[in-house]
Amino acid sequence: LQDLESRPSPRLYHTHLAYNMLPKGCQQGECKIIYIMRNGKDVAVSFYEMHKMYPPFGYYSGSWKEFFYAFLKGEVCFGSWMTHVKGWWEQKDKSHILFVSYEDMIENLPREVKRIVDFLGKEKTPVEIDGIVEKCTFHSMRDNPSATYDGLHESIDTQKTSFLRKGKVADWKCHMTVEDSDFFDVLYEDKMATSGPPLRFELMTQE
Repeated sequence: LQDLESRPSPRLYHTHLAYNMLPKGCQQGECKIIYIMRNGKDVAVSFYEMHKMYPPFGYYSGSWKEFFYAFLKGEVCFGSWMTHVKGWWEQKDKSHILFVSYEDMIENLPREVKRIVDFLGKEKTPVEIDGIVEKCTFHSMRDNPSATYDGLHESIDTQKTSFLRKGKVADWKCHMTVEDSDFFDVLYEDKMATSGPPLRFELMTQE
């Protein structure tokens, strides 16, 4: 909190917190929030790779299968992905929260940048938006040391795996068996069908 208070306004902060762990002011609209969602199967793969390179996670050396089922049970850092997303999605009608999906950014990054610009109440010319889009592409970010953590966090072992790996949708297909995928789908339907994101958000990459 002291760190936040010392920053000049407008302040920007990123977090992995669940919605119910936010300060009340944030929940009540005293700031604008952009919540980034991603297909849970790809999240599991990305988190698995992160565990292999980050010491607080013990430079994980177990199998993918073991990690995947621990992920589904919420027995990983930050707990259950489904509970996290569901808790945020239940706030989708609040005007100070904008939901953006990784898949939509891959599909049409200029459109999503424009949505964010409008949400923040900024005025940007088409040329300025094009510049933002270019800096936010995977290839541009991969060449940016600030985005890849190169030299910024000595404990992250980028020799084990890259911090920015592929920037693709549906990389989970390279890791999961049909059984893994089907089990995830059944669990998703059971936990998220009534108040979670629509099924398309999770399964849009399976066509």
